[in-house]
Amino acid sequence: MIKKFAVLVVLLTVGFCAAQSQQKGDEAQIPSYKLKLGYPAQVIHTYKMTDSTIVTRRFSDSSIKKFKREYEYNMTLRAPNGLENGFLKLDVSIDSLFYKFTDGDAVYEFNSQAENPGALTFDDLKAISVALGKDFTMTYSPYGEVTSIEGERLDWLKNYVTTEGVGSLDTLQTFMWLDGISLNRLKYIADIKKLIYPYEKAYKDSVWTSPFDFQIDGMNYYDTAKAKIISVGDNEIVIEARLDNIRNLPDMGRFYGIKGQILPIESCKGTGTFMLTVSSKGTLKYAVLTTDTDIKVKIHKDYFTQKINSKVIWDLRNQYKYK
Repeated sequence: MIKKFAVLVVLLTVGFCAAQSQQKGDEAQIPSYKLKLGYPAQVIHTYKMTDSTIVTRRFSDSSIKKFKREYEYNMTLRAPNGLENGFLKLDVSIDSLFYKFTDGDAVYEFNSQAENPGALTFDDLKAISVALGKDFTMTYSPYGEVTSIEGERLDWLKNYVTTEGVGSLDTLQTFMWLDGISLNRLKYIADIKKLIYPYEKAYKDSVWTSPFDFQIDGMNYYDTAKAKIISVGDNEIVIEARLDNIRNLPDMGRFYGIKGQILPIESCKGTGTFMLTVSSKGTLKYAVLTTDTDIKVKIHKDYFTQKINSKVIWDLRNQYKYK
């Protein structure tokens, strides 16, 4: 039985039949494609998001620390209604979490669906688990951007942390709870589409640019993606986007193993790719974000660097009509 708060989906409708451009003489016609957000009301989509990140940290004395984090969320997405003045509201629920962290010989695991899920005592796991069990409404603008994320449980938690939690939560704990339900964190998880589509029709292999913001290792990054349709088949279309100049937003972040401190990134360089596969009926089937970044982090009068290799996959698991 589906809970009422269980939620929606970002669908993409791709106008496979759109206009064709007539060339002079006997030259072939060139098909074009209109990319849109699709949103059949009351159709539930279930997705699995898998994040695998390897971090190699080098300190100023040349000592090295390497660790790997793997986690997966299972979530449901549902559009309760259609467009309202061009805006689309999606109900989202993050239903389960599997987590594994490897630091040398030490391995920490958690599975929210297991009979004995594991203890929530590991700091990194605590931060990842904040989003678990949260349900919220994510709103898309007529331009395809996420404009807001709202929910009663989010409001309650924010109020608790900022009022009742004062004095009982330290700075790092307060940051962890608020960051875990922030717009950037929840959008990173639930906005599978990521790209803004061109207003005009797109041609295969023609490039358009799109703002692209996301997270790596719990921190906020952005780039201007160079996107294009790379293949069109009978049953699906594939879009590829290049990220050639990944930069970090100028905010503070939590770094594993750095106890009790929230630190800024001093410099960043990186590249990545984003691949999006959509069925001919408009269903978002698969997305994968791969990034390689190098950052420098200042800590007091010292610093450390991190090489981060990350791969994130959003995979459609099921879809069915909500009743």
